[in-house]
Amino acid sequence: MKKSGDHSAIIEEFLMWRKEQGFRDRKGMKKNVKKLVRYLWDSDIELNEVKVKDAQEYQGWLLKTHKPDGGAYDDWTVYNFIKAGIALFDFLKKTGRVGSNPFAAIRRRRVNKKIPRNVLSEKEMSTLLTTLGRFDEVKGLRNRKVRYRLHVLAELLYSTGMRVGEAAKLKGDEIDFNRGVVEFKDIKGGHDRRAFLNDYAAKVLEVYMDEMREHTLFENNDKQLLFGAKANRLIMLLNERLAEIAKEQKLLRTTSHGFRHAFGMHFLKRGCSLRYIQELLGHRRITNTEVYTKVECEQLKAAFDEHHPRKFGGGK
Repeated sequence: MKKSGDHSAIIEEFLMWRKEQGFRDRKGMKKNVKKLVRYLWDSDIELNEVKVKDAQEYQGWLLKTHKPDGGAYDDWTVYNFIKAGIALFDFLKKTGRVGSNPFAAIRRRRVNKKIPRNVLSEKEMSTLLTTLGRFDEVKGLRNRKVRYRLHVLAELLYSTGMRVGEAAKLKGDEIDFNRGVVEFKDIKGGHDRRAFLNDYAAKVLEVYMDEMREHTLFENNDKQLLFGAKANRLIMLLNERLAEIAKEQKLLRTTSHGFRHAFGMHFLKRGCSLRYIQELLGHRRITNTEVYTKVECEQLKAAFDEHHPRKFGGGK
């Protein structure tokens, strides 16, 4: 393996692999990985020689190191640097360049999970999905085809809580309409997972697969994939339409990942067990699911502040 400072080809191969897996983090990931490679170069450590001790020392170095402007890295930044290390060595392991992933074995700096922003209410989500479902009102055949597929995709995402990257990889034989189940591979954990279709989403998806799919895919689409496009393309198209609808319907601006957050929040608000939500979303750690309880607390506090009759300067 070449000296650590001369790994631009490996980095580009890694980034291309990430892109093919449906990740959209090329710019940030490249910066973070280059920092790690630079550190290894300065420490005279080859990529295939990195031990758990070296990975742990890298995290310690990050915590002591200041940014170019003199400010200290916050915990989230350090966390993301280490995630980049885990991702890089996961790739190196999969391609046979290293035997293990040292970054996956270290004790990582704890961070407070960020609270999802702009989570749509049930009413707002219903408005959004209904608007997407009015694909026949869109001008131009090509635009109607795109809007129709996004309508089907959105119903699937909200029904299952899947990530767009997972939905993008689906094939027809992974859907069992008799049981209302979708079998797929978790793109983060790499393990097989199942999700469930509500009656409406199942019907929409069944009509799409049986009657409409072959008429709505374009010539350059991948005919093996359920939606004919990879994650980055679907995300871009869906986010563009979501921005348009949010402006038109005066909704909170949300993104393709917002369906997953709304799924978690709405199940919680309806009294579903946090453990069940964890299973439904495929979270490996319950702490990832608990972030929705923090959103709930913030919303409760906002409602308290708005409606409590005893306010400073509020008169009698």
